[in-house]
Amino acid sequence: DNVPPERLPSDTVQLVFLTIVLLVGLPSNCLVFTRILTLYKASHKDSVKAGFLLLKLNLTISDLMLLFFYALPKLLWNITYEWKGTDGMCKTHNYLSMASYYLSSNIIVCIALDRLRTVLGAAKIQARGKSTKSIRLLLFFAWFFAFAWSCPQFVVFQTVNVLPNSNTTWIQCSDVWTIQS
Repeated sequence: DNVPPERLPSDTVQLVFLTIVLLVGLPSNCLVFTRILTLYKASHKDSVKAGFLLLKLNLTISDLMLLFFYALPKLLWNITYEWKGTDGMCKTHNYLSMASYYLSSNIIVCIALDRLRTVLGAAKIQARGKSTKSIRLLLFFAWFFAFAWSCPQFVVFQTVNVLPNSNTTWIQCSDVWTIQS
């Protein structure tokens, strides 16, 4: 039975779902990005509004990254039903996918920390305004750690011919634990 497997019904559901996500998500997030960017450029850089817009802008960027680096490659992979890229592309795809997930989570933590700071220091903010320096610092660490924590993906993912004892090749991008089992 050294033949590639048949497409499962769940694969078709995932294909339809990812198509809808991309058709709705890409244009709407691009629209949101341009709108927030316009509002941010027009805002006073040390205002509460500017800080909030900066956080929303970064969250929108992370959403776009998820669409481009996870959903789109996953859709294409599901269409071909075989990994068509190189080993380096396999590693890079998983690195960028994971970094996008980490970044999205990290920015949500930044938003929560900013809200906490706003609630705890409401009187001070009203008295003298709110600097975006702390938000910029939080965002720096959100981005830094998202990409740093994703580095193991370069080690644990690789391409493999799932049918090594066959005349047919079926290349997949897989983690080392799945390959070993």
